[in-house]
Amino acid sequence: MDGVEQAASAMQVPFAVPMGPLVHSLTGKDSTASVTGTLPASPLAPPSAQQVQDHQLIPDPLVPALNTARQTPSVAVSAPVPDADGSPRDGALGMGLPSAPLKAVGSALSLGHPLSWTGPQQGAAAADPSDHSRIDLGDVNPTLTSPELQTAPGGRIDLDQGHSGRPLVGKVSDLLATAAAAGQELKG
Repeated sequence: MDGVEQAASAMQVPFAVPMGPLVHSLTGKDSTASVTGTLPASPLAPPSAQQVQDHQLIPDPLVPALNTARQTPSVAVSAPVPDADGSPRDGALGMGLPSAPLKAVGSALSLGHPLSWTGPQQGAAAADPSDHSRIDLGDVNPTLTSPELQTAPGGRIDLDQGHSGRPLVGKVSDLLATAAAAGQELKG
C-alpha cells in the first residue's frame, strides 16, 4: 500500500444524527438525544501486492482478496429515560461501541498455472537456434481461499440513576459478569 492508501485506510469520518425532534414529537419535551459515531473513510482497501511471476500468462491469484479498513465503525447513543414521575430525563442513558482494530480479508480465486511461457530470457539471444519460445499448458487447479475476520469489539453503557446522583458506568462485559454472578447467587 502506498502512503495515500495507508492514510485513507486510517481516516475516520464523523457523523451525528440529532434525535431531539423525534423525542420532542413523542414526549413534547426538548431533548439533546443523538446518535453519533465514525465510519471508515475508505471501507475497502486495494489487494495486497502480489509477487511477480515470471513466465505466467494468467495471474495467480486470478481474483485477488480485497482488504478492508483497519478500524471498525464506532457508534454512541444518548437517549432520555423516564423519571419516576414519567417525564423524560435527558441524557440519562448512554450506549457506545467504540472503534476497534479490524483485520478483514476477502476470498481470493486462483486457477493454478494453466498457461505459462517458456523461452529465452527477454533481451537474450537463444544459445541454440532450435530453442524457440512456446506456451505450455499446465493443470487447472481452481481454489478459493477462505475469508478472514479478526476484531476485538467492546461496548459501554452509562445509566444515570438520578435519585442517587451517582451514574452507573461500566463496561458491558463487567455488567454481564455482575448479572451472571447475581444469577448464580439466586440459584443458590
